[in-house]
Amino acid sequence: MLAFCSGVALGAPLASSEGRGDKRLDGHATFPWYNLATNLLPSHDVYHSTDAIHGIVDALVDKCGGALSYHELSGKKGTDHTRVMRLTAAEGDSSHRTKVMYTAGIHGREYIASEVGLKFLEKMCDGSEKSKDLLKKTDLIVFPVVNVAGRKRMGEGMFGDGQPSCASCRKNENNVDLNRNFDIDWNSGSDSTEAEDYRGSAPQSEPQSVLLEKVADGFVPKLYVDLHSGDTTMMYPYSYKQADAENSHDQQTLALKTAQRVWGDGCKAGKNQEQGNIMCPTIGNAAVSLEPPYLASGTTLDFMYMKKKVPYAYTWEVYKQGQGVAKKGAASRAATQLLDRSMDAVVPSPHRKDAPAHALQPGHAATSLLAADMDSEDCFAFFNPTSKVELDKLTNEWADALMAAADVHHDMMMKGSKSMSDHVQ
Repeated sequence: MLAFCSGVALGAPLASSEGRGDKRLDGHATFPWYNLATNLLPSHDVYHSTDAIHGIVDALVDKCGGALSYHELSGKKGTDHTRVMRLTAAEGDSSHRTKVMYTAGIHGREYIASEVGLKFLEKMCDGSEKSKDLLKKTDLIVFPVVNVAGRKRMGEGMFGDGQPSCASCRKNENNVDLNRNFDIDWNSGSDSTEAEDYRGSAPQSEPQSVLLEKVADGFVPKLYVDLHSGDTTMMYPYSYKQADAENSHDQQTLALKTAQRVWGDGCKAGKNQEQGNIMCPTIGNAAVSLEPPYLASGTTLDFMYMKKKVPYAYTWEVYKQGQGVAKKGAASRAATQLLDRSMDAVVPSPHRKDAPAHALQPGHAATSLLAADMDSEDCFAFFNPTSKVELDKLTNEWADALMAAADVHHDMMMKGSKSMSDHVQ
């Protein structure tokens, strides 16, 4: 059953016993995204509801010429079930195909992640030569929405009574942060049920975590990407300690080649840089690449790399507030100002005290109700674009990056990358 975001009062996050949970490298446990307001919801004239994503995915199964199907572990097509999709060419030699697994929407409030996953599936089923060529070389598993309950709660205003906390809209139906629930350094995670990074009652305690593990065990991917938002990064292990993965050179090479295919040869490894009118993603290990840098246990990233021996494992964060367009030159500044003013992708939450009763009615011009600076401390706006222009731009670019990563990975596999044989045992 779908659980509502709890009406936890805003304030300082509850501490875990013995100092467990996410920690900045300086030892502090406070972050810019703690205690954000929940004033805004996505406009479903721009963003897809979770049910709409599932409806489109279901329709793509019939459209995709036999290349897209439900994975055998996905179970039912029912609205609230996590879809697990298999993309593979119906014909051709499968012996040289590489195996790739993508997951999106593990955190409910990171709405854009599943938009990228959906756009990727649409591009892979568009019948173009590019998608056909990639399907000849690659078998893919895609989770478009891992955390169905969490995304529905955040995106559709299913908050129950009272003003919800931003933290409570990150987690699943059992109030667990799925990306702290995996069996890798799990004991270091937060044991406070109200903390946004609550690890759960035991490693792999959640049905979504169990499903991801079962799919990985059966599919045995060699490339894994988990889509998130809140920054602009392509991160490889480790999250739980301040160290590079043993094959960090190869992981960095794959990420850099992917970024350069999408955003240009000017992109470099390391912190993100302005490249023309875009912002190249940061490329590096997860513990030091985010702003601010921090350690996190129980993540998909470390679990897939260490426990499932996936040689290329990443977390990609696809949106950072204020980085949609680089402010370089008059034309770019004008475009940035346009994006900054536009808030056509959001509507006011009915729990805002000053929100009119008709704020969420169909056809209502929501932008007339929104102050230009309303998104500065808002939970949804921190993790997701409030402009349709920016949303469309980012979903297209990051879906192209998913295609590029699979293609680059195949090329590296065929060239016998050292990490294929030397991956940590």
